[in-house]
Amino acid sequence: MDQERVYPEKFREQVESCYSCGQCESYCPFFPRVFSLLEEEEQYGRERLLEDAYGGLLELCYDCKLCKIACPFKYDLPRIVIRAKAGVMRNGKPPWIKTIFQKVDEVESILGWFAPVLNPLLRNQSFRKILQRMAGIHRDRILPTFYFLTFRMRAFLQALSGRLPKKKKRTESKESLHKVIYFYGCYTNHHRPQEGMAVLKVLQACGIEVVIPAHRCCGLPQVSEGFPEDARKNMACNLSVWKKYVAAGYDIIVTTSPCSLTIKQEYPEWLGSDADFLKGHVFEVTEYLLQLYGKGEIPLPMTSLNLRVAYHVPCHLKAQQMGMPSLELLRLVPGLKIEVIDRGCCGLAGCMGYTEDTFDLSMEIGSPMIKGIRESLPDLAVSDCPKCNLQIQQGAGLDAVHPIELLARGMKGSGLES
Repeated sequence: MDQERVYPEKFREQVESCYSCGQCESYCPFFPRVFSLLEEEEQYGRERLLEDAYGGLLELCYDCKLCKIACPFKYDLPRIVIRAKAGVMRNGKPPWIKTIFQKVDEVESILGWFAPVLNPLLRNQSFRKILQRMAGIHRDRILPTFYFLTFRMRAFLQALSGRLPKKKKRTESKESLHKVIYFYGCYTNHHRPQEGMAVLKVLQACGIEVVIPAHRCCGLPQVSEGFPEDARKNMACNLSVWKKYVAAGYDIIVTTSPCSLTIKQEYPEWLGSDADFLKGHVFEVTEYLLQLYGKGEIPLPMTSLNLRVAYHVPCHLKAQQMGMPSLELLRLVPGLKIEVIDRGCCGLAGCMGYTEDTFDLSMEIGSPMIKGIRESLPDLAVSDCPKCNLQIQQGAGLDAVHPIELLARGMKGSGLES
């Protein structure tokens, strides 16, 4: 198989081999539509229906990974689809919205400079109608807030003021032996800087040394939308930064599930042995904290939070098959009442849910999750995925945050206690 591209004939061969099973049909709109076309070809003798619908079918897969987990034959259908997308993108001109995902680092950095003007515009219905015509972004889709003062800027200013967790002498305490580099990701940096600051506060309270080197996007937006060459460049750049730190005994912690899944699973796939040094050194922040807490190596002193919380389990967390570390940590917070909402995918990932063609479908996919959250009557929703949190805000009209923000509020010594 071509490392970067899958063509229609290979795509057909793969989905035909999946047809007799159907184990994956309940997870997303991709498989039901593909299988219905195969049935129509067979029943009515119509040829090449699958090929004629090829481009549109690929857009129905948003790389949630649930089919990969469920597949009894261990087929990696998401990889087949994203490589098929690469062939389509190479042979045509990408629409605006895909170009945004392709160059997300550059686009978000530029837009952030105009945040004070841009944010009101993105909430103006007249402007949103124009944006829909120009870029294909649905006028009703809630878009994330941009910040002029990004997480990286805030962390730099905090370092100047001397309030970042600092390296300690080995003789000071056992906790000072734990040191990490923090991969904060595009979303945290540009749209949720307070999330990144919460991470720093928790690490500081636990006595963990943290370094925040500059990095590029993890590569997931480029991989999932058919731009593997751009993804590989980002990945290689990040590896060149991380390698010296890992060799010096640092682990890599990541805020969000999509980023951590990409670094753990996609980097070895796309970069081969160059990424071998990552094995056993990449953790979601709550995964890392839970491991250290379980070994008795860090304290997690908690203060009471009298809140009712709905916790949505994101697909990209399930795909890592490591349990629910955020949930386990939140259960340590006194007074916190948590209801787990595990009702499938939120429906918002990549371009899916942003475009005028997929917005309604996205909301339909996420409706079981949204219904579950509404029925739980929470004060707040939490999820490890920023896209899930955005979809919760869209569908349930409820504030939704990463669990680390709630954990920081409940942790003594973090400076964020309620």
